[in-house]
Amino acid sequence: MDIEPLLIRRSSSSNMEPFSYPSRNNDEKRKMQMDLIVHTFVVRLSSLHVFNIKVKLNLENEIDKLQSYVKSMKHEGVSESEDVLQMLKDALYDGDNILDECQIYSLRSQLSATTTAGKHKNPLLKVGEFFSRINRVAFWFRMKYKLNMLIKRINKISPYSSAMFPPFDIDVNPLKNTYAQCGSGVVLFDHAYTDSEVLFDHAYTDSEVLFDHAYTDSEVVSCAALPQFGTYVNSYWDREITYSCTFVRDGEVVGREVDKDRVVKGLINEPESGERISCLPIVGVGGIGKTTLARMVYNDDRIIKHFQLRMWVGLSREFNLNNIIERIIESASTRNGNYLTAGGSNEEMAELQNVLRGILHEKKYLLILDNVWSEDVRKWNELRCLLDVGASGSKIVVTTRIEEVAAMMGTIPVHYVKGLSNEDCLSLFLSKAVWQGESGVYADLLSIASEIVQKCEGVPLIALILGGSLHLKTDEHTWERVRDHTLWNSSQQNDIILPAFRVSYEQLPSHLKVCLAYCSMFLKDNGIEIDKLIQLWMAEGLIHSSAEGQEPEVIGIKYFDELWKRSFFLDIEENRPLINSVCRMHDLVHDLALSVAETDIFVISSHTQTISSEVRHVAFADYNQLGKEFPKSLIDHHMLRTIYFQADGLGLTSSSFVETCISRFSHLWVLDLSGSSFEVLPSSIGELKHLRYFDLSGNSNIIFLPDSLCSLQSLQTLRLAHCTNLNGLPKDIGKLISLRQLHVTIKQQSFPVEIGHLSSLNSLSISCCQNLVSLSEGLQYLTDLRTLAIVGCPKLSFLPSRMKSLTALENLLIIDCEEMSLFEWQDIEGLKILRSLVIGGLDELEAKDIQSLESLRSLVIAGLPQLVELPHWLRGASNTLQYLQIARCQSLMAMPKFLEDFTTLEKIEIIECLKLSSLPDGIFSLAELKMLKIDDCPGLKIFESKSRASNIQVKEIYVDGILIQ
Repeated sequence: MDIEPLLIRRSSSSNMEPFSYPSRNNDEKRKMQMDLIVHTFVVRLSSLHVFNIKVKLNLENEIDKLQSYVKSMKHEGVSESEDVLQMLKDALYDGDNILDECQIYSLRSQLSATTTAGKHKNPLLKVGEFFSRINRVAFWFRMKYKLNMLIKRINKISPYSSAMFPPFDIDVNPLKNTYAQCGSGVVLFDHAYTDSEVLFDHAYTDSEVLFDHAYTDSEVVSCAALPQFGTYVNSYWDREITYSCTFVRDGEVVGREVDKDRVVKGLINEPESGERISCLPIVGVGGIGKTTLARMVYNDDRIIKHFQLRMWVGLSREFNLNNIIERIIESASTRNGNYLTAGGSNEEMAELQNVLRGILHEKKYLLILDNVWSEDVRKWNELRCLLDVGASGSKIVVTTRIEEVAAMMGTIPVHYVKGLSNEDCLSLFLSKAVWQGESGVYADLLSIASEIVQKCEGVPLIALILGGSLHLKTDEHTWERVRDHTLWNSSQQNDIILPAFRVSYEQLPSHLKVCLAYCSMFLKDNGIEIDKLIQLWMAEGLIHSSAEGQEPEVIGIKYFDELWKRSFFLDIEENRPLINSVCRMHDLVHDLALSVAETDIFVISSHTQTISSEVRHVAFADYNQLGKEFPKSLIDHHMLRTIYFQADGLGLTSSSFVETCISRFSHLWVLDLSGSSFEVLPSSIGELKHLRYFDLSGNSNIIFLPDSLCSLQSLQTLRLAHCTNLNGLPKDIGKLISLRQLHVTIKQQSFPVEIGHLSSLNSLSISCCQNLVSLSEGLQYLTDLRTLAIVGCPKLSFLPSRMKSLTALENLLIIDCEEMSLFEWQDIEGLKILRSLVIGGLDELEAKDIQSLESLRSLVIAGLPQLVELPHWLRGASNTLQYLQIARCQSLMAMPKFLEDFTTLEKIEIIECLKLSSLPDGIFSLAELKMLKIDDCPGLKIFESKSRASNIQVKEIYVDGILIQ
């Protein structure tokens, strides 16, 4: 494929517009939208939550009738106008809000019953705190009326179900005149409503639907075995433990060996021009494999040996010099330590630049700048000046789609990445369609596959996307439908990738479509925190279980994995902070997500003038006046469901801004104010009764939280990490009965006892609590807790004596708690299903033998300078342990011989163990061991004998980053 005609050529602007997707027939587009909405609402009606609501509130007849009525829409064609479609969407969204109102009522009733237990003799507590003005009968009639009005409203709008159901004849008048007053004296209806009136609290509009899916285990194929969230890995050389998802798999790369050799030789050879620092551009269209090629070069043995320092920085479209400097330092610090997080003052920026110069000074380095868009010569020259302190022969590699960028930055001839051969594309396609080992089963599909691959025109991303869309699908009709799709006949020029993404998107089940569309909330080219993404999906109602015992976090991981193996997510980064693994979305996939989300999601920037009234989710990008005034373009959008601050260093500075958010948008489900610096959270926060997700992380100015926060009974995620001046949690924190994720930093010396009332808590992260001396015994009541992380609590000396009560605990992390003693660890024997254990930054690891780690799969021991030998209690995991990392244990002399009995070990990493001199011979013969990595262990000799060298069965052995086996 001739690559050059497809390159982007722009002469001045760095503000690239996203590609436009092929236009669709209006009827087809409306049908796609309606099918998605109807499907998600039907699934919502079928969910376990709604089942419980209709039973508890005696609304079976109304909800079943609504479910049957809406299901009928799926069987009829769509020919309505845009206006009619919008009215139907609004009606279904309104229905979703009715169900949510019922769920909130149920939660508050549950809390009321709990708080009044044992006090029923007191007449003042007859009605719970939240229900002093309404009783069960009044609420039942109100919901019954709303549901019947909704059905009648749908029937008037659309003839969808006329073929299957006659129009419902709903007489709501008796409800208007009956029980106008209840026994408690509460007035239910203020006046006689007419048929044309809709009894809702506000004018609901689109995008307020819960996109739920009844996801069963049978629908998930080859997903990670979670909720053991992953394998914990240490890779920073400071005091930081990092995290890697278990579903990271090595991607297959084909057809790029020649390209790699050419680029490597160009980087190793000294430039003829004699320039101190040279720059090599890699240029190609989106999806052609520029980043993949650069990564192959970056990890090549010849490059590792040639350069003293290697750094990788992925760029966003905005060329922010200070941010790039920080990212370079961070990348360098992965192997050199001393990472500095800079603020925004001129002094801090100057210090940051000095740190960069110090790291690069007289070192021969390789710097990869991936995905460069900016053509601003002035900014590039500023950065080039800072980088010009390395040793002669240092190289910079930039990947870009834009020839002008390559001409501006390059000093070495451009390397153009061209398309793959059909054979290589077919290999990639089949690898994603799970062809391996099944050639006999799939033989009939091979000819169809070859024809599909012809449409890829050599672009590997298309092959991966299309192959993923047919993952485990074996019927010829499905493959033929992809091959013959009308989108391939798009009249738009140079849009090969876009139809491929659309075709692949249409193969997704509905629940994955809405999850993918939601990802357009995130800034293009920015990393996406996987853990946070799943929590947001949960909060927005995109994840739902139809059966008891299904954890939404586990289902969320399955959703993510399904999208990842279809190549909608890329580049899961292993070396990220605790429970903070990051993935990336290709910018073309981001464009697809934007086109699918249409007007529901909007990213606000400093240039935003107007916002459509249909928008329901807003994210702030580079808005420069956030701390001063509320954006006028947003002031009248009362029905917002999401407000999200996502850019680094961007947050609120004014409490009045927060007050406006709360007063204007009472139906918020997600409120992310991370990175803010305001001092007071308004007590009106308690009015956001629908709120599921609330993030105040990184606010170092806030001192206390109002008690009204505890009235948010729907809240699932509360993130208060790095709120370093927060005195403590509200006294009624136990009332947050739906809370599943709690991340907290407080100044208290002890954790509140009320924490034990959070019966739904799934994950608890306690970090950077400098004054914390003890954890509450209330912790023992968190019997559903799956993950407990205690990080950076230097005064915490012991764990609660009742740790063994946490029978559901699967992940335990204790990091940088210098006073912690683990000698009395016999209580941990109750943790029968513990799968992941991380111990780091302790003075010692003396502990009594533990016999109950028979489920342990992952173990990290890091930053224990006094550790001489591994603990004997590790023997208990000999039949289950898959991953072992030992890092920064400078006194460790030898690895124990009992490791030869660990038959399930797949990966071992040993990092900076300066006195380690030997490994047991039997380790190299372990049948399951696929990888052994050793870094900075100068006394350790791998091939110390010929007999050992001939008996090694490990597939990959790395020493100081170089593959030697």
